[in-house]
Amino acid sequence: EAPAGIVNLLQGDAEVAKVVAGHPSIRAITAAGSASMQEDLAKIAVPLNKKVQISGSAKNSTIVLAGTDFKTLMPEILRPFLLGQGQMC
Repeated sequence: EAPAGIVNLLQGDAEVAKVVAGHPSIRAITAAGSASMQEDLAKIAVPLNKKVQISGSAKNSTIVLAGTDFKTLMPEILRPFLLGQGQMC
């Protein structure tokens, strides 16, 4: 059993994200939402050295870095999308 308070689920808009991102007791954040919310959250949390994991509001978000070999990468990106109707967790 996890200690009380180790995981908290919040729903809200960008204002909630800003409060969470700037709170001194919160060291890690996982969030899904609009692009503007993600940007606001990252602008606050990253300079404070918080661990941040932000997902887009769509399934199977992927970050592709410069210099990526797309011929190798594309099957790996498409596999979870095509198998299991996107529910490859």
